[in-house]
Amino acid sequence: MSVNQNKKTTKWYFRCKYRDSFGVEKYKYKTGFNSERESIDNESDFLKLIRMGADGKIKIDELSALYLEHKKKTFRPIIYGCYEHIISDIINHYWKSANMNNINMKMIIQWQQYLLELKYDNQGVKTLYSNSQLDRIQGVLASVLNYGVLNCYTTKNLASELKRVKHPHEFKKEMQFFTLGEF
Repeated sequence: MSVNQNKKTTKWYFRCKYRDSFGVEKYKYKTGFNSERESIDNESDFLKLIRMGADGKIKIDELSALYLEHKKKTFRPIIYGCYEHIISDIINHYWKSANMNNINMKMIIQWQQYLLELKYDNQGVKTLYSNSQLDRIQGVLASVLNYGVLNCYTTKNLASELKRVKHPHEFKKEMQFFTLGEF
């Protein structure tokens, strides 16, 4: 286990030797860090994953399938169908087969910007998702990643650390009540 700086590129890297879950000895080398602290943090996150028994090679679509299988027993059928639609048509469509270890804050922010431009077919008319729909979609991703943290597939849930995006032009809908005179 070592953290060093590449003299030519001035980028930091870490290198370590570990045993995978099958007992096979492997080497890990990762470069491109801007600071020594960032490199040390990444190395400790990787070693934490190894100690937990996960090497971070699980993909989002695999994790979301495990999440849905786990929640199938506890969700009502209508809620399960909603989550299944959000995961398969929106989350897995965007993330495809991204590895959990490769996801960073910048990628989550780009995904949030993608959501703001995403439209769905509403009886033949392409319509932007409402703020409540955006909130639910982002909440489902946070739930899937949280499931990954709780079951030792990843070390942190980046989706829960960011503020959820909303359309700035959409006004909050207010409820209107009838008065006795209008009744």
